[in-house]
Amino acid sequence: MTGVILGMVGAGALIIRKWDAGLPLDRQRQFYILAASVLEGNIIMLLTEGEPGYIRFLLSVIGGSLLLASVTDILLCQVHNFIWWPALAAALILLGSRYYRQCLYEAKALSWDQLLSLVIYVLVQLVVFGSMYGRADSYAFCVCAVAEAAGGMDIMGMLVHMIFAYSILVPVQAWRRNIDKKGNLIQPMPFLPYIVTAFWAVLLWGGWQFSY
Repeated sequence: MTGVILGMVGAGALIIRKWDAGLPLDRQRQFYILAASVLEGNIIMLLTEGEPGYIRFLLSVIGGSLLLASVTDILLCQVHNFIWWPALAAALILLGSRYYRQCLYEAKALSWDQLLSLVIYVLVQLVVFGSMYGRADSYAFCVCAVAEAAGGMDIMGMLVHMIFAYSILVPVQAWRRNIDKKGNLIQPMPFLPYIVTAFWAVLLWGGWQFSY
């Protein structure tokens, strides 16, 4: 799974170099990317123990896209839209596969209430929060929400993800003295790394429940 994640990051870096300025990746940054890929790969293996191999592959595609988005957010202060395409496709396949498997084995499938809640959450992210903390961040929350729904998480879990991301951001930036008296960031900081960290944390905390 680590190989898939690294492959996603490497392929994305090549595409960005063709379209735009290449990512400034020195050896230290390459090491950080490798370490993050190994960590994500291990988390995926832990979450999907006993699951079909394609589930691990799809989660790795999502993980690779999220990692690449975080890297570009940190290094370029922008996230190219193509990065979200494979992640969203993988998340939607996971969601559809969950519904199909549950219907096949006559288990309780995703309810219409759950799907409606997911749609409302995504719309709120795009319409309301997208203008608050940026389109890339809202896209990340949307992709994560679809993956979380595929793992059996409801809208409360998605909201916990948002709250936890901010709960990580605030103390880190406070420690760096980057928060003014009004509670705003003095210098804008990439939010995507915190979103991604919170995503894996809530999956571990809530438990990945794809199969029934």
